[in-house]
Amino acid sequence: MPASPTQNLWHKTPASLTPRPTWRDARPGPAYRFYGGGTDRLHVAGDLLRVSPRPAYAVLFVSGAAVIVLFVAVAFLAIPDPGHRVLFGVFGPILCAILVAAMAVFLAHHAKLGDYLVVDRAARLVRLPRLGREFPYADIVAFQSITGRSEASADPETDLNLLVRDPATGDTVRYHVLAGPRRAHLKQLVEFSGLPMQDLTRGYRGRRDTDRDSAAP
Repeated sequence: MPASPTQNLWHKTPASLTPRPTWRDARPGPAYRFYGGGTDRLHVAGDLLRVSPRPAYAVLFVSGAAVIVLFVAVAFLAIPDPGHRVLFGVFGPILCAILVAAMAVFLAHHAKLGDYLVVDRAARLVRLPRLGREFPYADIVAFQSITGRSEASADPETDLNLLVRDPATGDTVRYHVLAGPRRAHLKQLVEFSGLPMQDLTRGYRGRRDTDRDSAAP
């Protein structure tokens, strides 16, 4: 049975065979990772594919309301002391409401940054609106899905990056696109764009946030 086009473009390298980085990270990079956490939304309209943020307001507000109800219930059903009851049953919900409001503001700011990624198949361009960059297909080496720990965390996570050949130097430059992408969206991205995907797994063996200049020898 012949392989599908997606299978031919998907190049998976296990942790035991992952080579040293040959790319250098774009500088300056984003101030923080564009974390999708499985809430990213992929939309196709004709020859345009967009990967956009989808703030989980409903989950946030429902969870916040549930915690507030829990605070009040515990205060009035399990705390006999009036002073402690007031502290737990009044100030607890107020603190929770402040935290929910702060998270909602952060999610709104995150959404205003725009799409993570736009693929214009007709123009043969890949745009990274959050970084203010666009690249023709001819300069693109591959998309990169890389899983591993980072300098800040020992827990393996996955980043979606874009590897681009710098016409001036011939170097491969890596641009961050999205943290925690959906696996199904990665497959749709490859199938739609016709561009290859480097699927690298570092696990606990190496960091996903190193480049050729920062990787350990």
